[in-house]
Formats: sequence, structure tokens, C-alpha cells
Amino acid sequence: MSRPTSPAESNGGKLSHLFDVYLRLRPATTLTLTTAPFLSVTPGEPSVYCVPPTLPSQKKKRTKGVEKFRFTHIFDEQTSQRKVFEQTVLPLLSETVKGRDGLLATLGVTGSGKTHTVLGNREQKGITQLALDVLFRSVGSRLANVGEVELSSMGAGEGMVLDAASFLDKITITMVGVSPQQL
Repeated sequence: MSRPTSPAESNGGKLSHLFDVYLRLRPATTLTLTTAPFLSVTPGEPSVYCVPPTLPSQKKKRTKGVEKFRFTHIFDEQTSQRKVFEQTVLPLLSETVKGRDGLLATLGVTGSGKTHTVLGNREQKGITQLALDVLFRSVGSRLANVGEVELSSMGAGEGMVLDAASFLDKITITMVGVSPQQL
């Protein structure tokens, strides 16, 4: 079975670009509603125009021109976490479980929504939670049971394998000086 074609390879089998770049627009806040928009999406194509804002405190108007930026896909302000995950992370994960390398990076200025996209909130899981869910469901049958694994080491201080409860007991004793049962 051949691997799915990524948008980077959709140009007649030729590599049209090295990686995919997605833009997720953040919903407007009360602060951004009072200022003039500096980003406009081009209808029907994955590009935006950026008009540098001029602040009232600037004595001179900016001379920098309008710039156009292209993306693999632009997600609008109403796009759900799941939709972003399905279009960006899921194809990457499907290749990763087959042994291919992959990288996902989130970039943006402070307050642009990176943390929300990655971690989510109470209403919508972030792409990290969704990715871990898919990953463990995909490889779940191939995970080893710790009780069935043989471990060997050169010395007792090299490492240890503990279940979660034993780890918690050990770390509590180390940090606090008493077992969790004594607390």
C-alpha cells in the first residue's frame, strides 16, 4: 500500500515545497475589535495580505508596503480543534506509526492561540490530547505488558521500571520522607 500524498507532493508528483504551513486565525477579542484589521484573507485561495498597522503614537506613517503570505491551508476563526487536528496532525501521525519521521511546530506571537491549539480547553481537546489518543489506539496492541518484559542491567543504579502507584510511592518517600499512606 502506498503512502498518502501530502499537499507538498501534489504538484504532479513533483515536490512543490519542503513542508506544509498552516494558518489558524484567532477569534477577535475586545481589544482587536477596536483596532483596524491588519490581516485580510484572500477569498478562494490560501493567502493573506498583511497591512502593517500604524499606531497613534507614531509621528511618521510607516512606509512598509502590504505583504502577501501563502499557506497550505487557512483555518478560519470558527474552525474546531478536531478539524485542525484532522487536517494537520492526523496525516503526520499516520505516517509516524509506519516509521516515518515527522515534526509539528507551532509558531506565533504571544497571545496568538498556540497554547489553545496545542492544549485545548474543557470544551475541546487540544491537538496533543487528540494525537496521544490516536497514537495509543494505533499502537495499543503492540505495547508490551511491563509484567511480561525482561530487563537486564549492569548495576542496580542504572534504572528501574515501576508501575504508576509504585512510582508515586517512591517519589513521595524521596521528596517528603514518608510514604503516601502515612500522609
